[in-house]
Amino acid sequence: MDARLEFKALEDQRETLSSIGSTHHRSIDRERLAGADPTSADRQRELLVSQQKVANVLQIQGNLDEALATFRATLAIAERLATADRNNALWQRDLLVMYSRLGDLLDRQDNTDEALANYRAGLVIAERLAAADPSNAGRQSDLSVSYGKVGTALRRQGNFDEALESYRTSLAIAEQVAAADRSNARWQRDVAFSHSNIALVHRGQSRSAEALAEFRKGREILAALSLEQGKKDLAWFDQQIATLESQARPTLQGPGALWGLPSGMIWSRP
Repeated sequence: MDARLEFKALEDQRETLSSIGSTHHRSIDRERLAGADPTSADRQRELLVSQQKVANVLQIQGNLDEALATFRATLAIAERLATADRNNALWQRDLLVMYSRLGDLLDRQDNTDEALANYRAGLVIAERLAAADPSNAGRQSDLSVSYGKVGTALRRQGNFDEALESYRTSLAIAEQVAAADRSNARWQRDVAFSHSNIALVHRGQSRSAEALAEFRKGREILAALSLEQGKKDLAWFDQQIATLESQARPTLQGPGALWGLPSGMIWSRP
């Protein structure tokens, strides 16, 4: 998962877990209504939202196969709505979100190829929505996140060059969004984790100096923010920085071990 999102995912789903019973029953009721009137776009969208919540709960419970099936069914609803009205920005974004959520679950199951396909499908929508409303910071943020997720899937495949290109595009957009409102801590945080994504690629390429520089940039941004999850975020950055610094520290043990790594060892991939 995209580094800037991995801490947020479970937090976003926790409130859904607390109402699992009522959510499930409401979903069944809405499914019946939608089935009784499949031409009602409002009822179809209600079903989409409800089913998405159910899939989120199933993920938290660890029932990944059922969650995957629910996400696929929900994606089908989103595709029908988006196809019915390509000018409806809300329905188009619903489809973008479903591609993203399905991709996240597939990535969690190590199905990186299919995850990447879903992320790229979502990116096409994000690009179209952002181009249609360039002054909408939310649309631009969606675009940044979409590039980031594509980059993460590419990185997991070992395609570091393309991942780096995608991550850098994500960072450039995130910086533009954050610059428009420096009081928005969430957008500043997005920039910080965009730097960490680039750092992960450099680490995978055994470019420790570049990785350290990016992690430090991200940490500096986070340190200036007042966020509820700030301590956890900073702890993660500190861990990454400390690991790289300890690996790069000169040592006198062993011939050729100037940087503290046994001969032939490379930086481990995340």
